[in-house]
Amino acid sequence: MRGRDAGPRAALRGGAHRMEHRSRRLGLVLLAALAVALFAAFVVLALLTGPDSALSAADRRVAAAFEAWRTDGRSHLFWLATLLGNYSLLAALSFSSVLLLAVWGRRARALLVAVGLLGAWGISEAAKAIVGRARPPAAQALIDLPHSRSLPSGHALTTLAFIGVLVFLAWRWSRGFAGREGAGPGWAAPGPALTVTIAAAGVAALIGVSRVYLGVHWLTDVLAGWCLAGAWLVALLGFLRPVWRRWTGRPGGPGPRVGRSLGRHAPAVPAVRIGAVMFAVALCIAVAVLTAVYGPLLRDM
Repeated sequence: MRGRDAGPRAALRGGAHRMEHRSRRLGLVLLAALAVALFAAFVVLALLTGPDSALSAADRRVAAAFEAWRTDGRSHLFWLATLLGNYSLLAALSFSSVLLLAVWGRRARALLVAVGLLGAWGISEAAKAIVGRARPPAAQALIDLPHSRSLPSGHALTTLAFIGVLVFLAWRWSRGFAGREGAGPGWAAPGPALTVTIAAAGVAALIGVSRVYLGVHWLTDVLAGWCLAGAWLVALLGFLRPVWRRWTGRPGGPGPRVGRSLGRHAPAVPAVRIGAVMFAVALCIAVAVLTAVYGPLLRDM
C-alpha cells in the first residue's frame, strides 16, 4: 500500500512545486514590468520638460498656485517637512537605523537599508547630471536654492527609497511576529505594518509637496523622483534581495562563509543596545538642529 501511495504523493508534490515555480516566475515578470513602467515614466517626464514644453508651462502654473496659497503657518509646516528629507538628516537617520539593526543582530537588514539609501542617492545625482534641468527662479523660493540640478527631486527620490525599505522591513517583522504567535509564517498581521505604511506614505507625500511649495522644485521634478524611487525599490527588493538571500544561504543552502556572516546574529548585550539607542537619538537630534540652523526660511510668505 505504501508503494502504491508513494507515486500519487510524489506527483502531487511535483505539481505543487511546478505551480510555485510558475507563480514565482509570474511575480518576477510583473515586478519587471512595474520597474520598466516606472523608469519609462521618468524618461517621459525628463524628455517632455523642456523650457517651452506643455509640461513646463503646467509646472509654472502649479508653482504660481502654490505661491498664491502661501501663508506663514503653511510655510513653516512645509519648511519642517523639507528638513526631514535633507541629505544630512536622512544620512543620520539611515546611519542610526543601520546601527540599531546591526546591534540587534540583523546585519543583512542593516545592509539593505544602507544599500537602499546609497543607491538612491547615486541614482539621483546621476539623473540630475544627465537631465540638467534648471531650478525654478530664486525669486520665488522660500529657502536657498540648492546648487544641484532640478530633475529629479533628490528629496522625493531618497526619502521614498529610505521610507520604502523601512516599510518593507516593518511588513517582514509583522510576518515574523505573526509566525511566532502561531498564525502561520505566511500570514501578516496588517495592523502595525499597515499603520506604518499609511504614515510613511503621508510623510513621503508631504516632503515631495514641500519642495514645490518652497519654490525649489517643479512638480514634475517630484513626480520624476518618485518614479525613479519606485523603480529602484522594485529592483532592490524584488530582484537584488532574492539573489542576496541565496548568496547568504537563506533559504536553500548553506551559502558561502562570507555570505553567512551577514545573516542573523545574537543581539548585543543590553548595555551596548541602550548605548546605541542613546547615541542614535542624540545624533539625529543634533543633525536636525544643525539642519534647521543652516537651512532657514528666507521669508514666510
